[in-house]
Amino acid sequence: MTIKYKPTSSSKRHPLHNAAQIISEAIAADGYSYDVEADRSTPTGRVFIPKFNYVLEILSKSISSGIAPSFDELKSIAKTLIDVPVTNSKNDLIETCFHHLEEASDTSEEASEKIRKSLVPLFLALLESSNISATVSIGTEKSRLKPLLEGHRVKNSVIKRAKDMAAEMWVKDTDKRIKTSEMADMVWRKLVDEGLSEHLPDNVERVRVWIRGVAPEYAKAKGRPKKRSA
Repeated sequence: MTIKYKPTSSSKRHPLHNAAQIISEAIAADGYSYDVEADRSTPTGRVFIPKFNYVLEILSKSISSGIAPSFDELKSIAKTLIDVPVTNSKNDLIETCFHHLEEASDTSEEASEKIRKSLVPLFLALLESSNISATVSIGTEKSRLKPLLEGHRVKNSVIKRAKDMAAEMWVKDTDKRIKTSEMADMVWRKLVDEGLSEHLPDNVERVRVWIRGVAPEYAKAKGRPKKRSA
């Protein structure tokens, strides 16, 4: 059974739902930077961003629908944001906490709703705190990894350029004569002509691997190309 938030007199004096909505939107706005590929490439980004999105999705859905999260959802959020080593059930503090909360809520559905609803802003605060810490770590890691990340960006651009070149030349290859290895040589020379030699791999074989995905079937076939008809 689910109960929607009700505008009681106490909630008017202390608009928990409205406050949570504002906080949730602010945290979401702060998290928009996590869509940047560079942030996702950092060690902290790889670990925290999926957690951030998971927790924010549950809390935002609850706030927008007015339906209190279940205890299982809240427990999952707690375990997602609070990294506590657990060796057995006796020292699982989060499980112990929620066991007592659920016991306290057994008195009535209204009590259960109040308890679950009161945990929403608490977990929003915890999410914001984790978000701030992660943002600092991501910034530090990006500075340290900047040369590497920039190298990846340039490499990806060169690979895309190689693929575009090959695809364009194969479209013009109406006689279907250019094999992948020959195309790799042609693309290599064009990339050098464009001043990209310092970003190319040590051998042309890598270029052949780059363009293999855009190669037509005849270009992949083994053997010499067919002679032109007179």
